[in-house]
Amino acid sequence: QPDRMGSAHPSIVPYQAFNCRDRPLIIAVGNDTQWQTLCHVLNLEHLARRSEYSTNPQRVRNRQRLIPIISKRLRTRNASYWNRLLNKNQVPASMIYNISDVVRDPQIKHRGLFKKGRSAIPTLVSPIRFAKEERSVQRPPPKLGQDTLNVLRSA
Repeated sequence: QPDRMGSAHPSIVPYQAFNCRDRPLIIAVGNDTQWQTLCHVLNLEHLARRSEYSTNPQRVRNRQRLIPIISKRLRTRNASYWNRLLNKNQVPASMIYNISDVVRDPQIKHRGLFKKGRSAIPTLVSPIRFAKEERSVQRPPPKLGQDTLNVLRSA
């Protein structure tokens, strides 16, 4: 059983969250071709030529030396810059959003994933869509303390 490693995958490297200048970005290099491309995009081609990083098993063995080098490079720019560049070059990557980022995201808005029901608080609706079916909020979240007595009675 592998040890816990935060967001890092125990048997694929690099496959984890990295801190950029402004926010975290997750990069998921799934094969050696993506590794070569990542090195090119990050302008770290010298890493791609080194035998200790040329295959995934070797990158896993040398993780402790490799990750700090990649991390240092990623901290030089904003996550949106790297995300755009990596995705353009078919290296799987995504910015890590907090809740306020999710609510403001243009794709989330376009898909209508947050709706206002009887409350002013936007509520997440199911991301699953069926043709010609409107998604709605069934009921608003309870107000603070609204269900306290019922919860205590059932305990």
